[in-house]
Amino acid sequence: FIVSFSFNAYDAERDSKKLQDFLVSMESIFRDHPLWAGATEEEIDNSVE
Repeated sequence: FIVSFSFNAYDAERDSKKLQDFLVSMESIFRDHPLWAGATEEEIDNSVE
């Protein structure tokens, strides 16, 4: 993910979208992981931050 930023010219809108998409994807992966199966919404939110 991070390496993809160095291959392209800086574009704030595109880079912001890529970052937001990555964070949404990671949150979903957190929620689906067995280690977080019994976690509350608050615990998951805190872990993502």
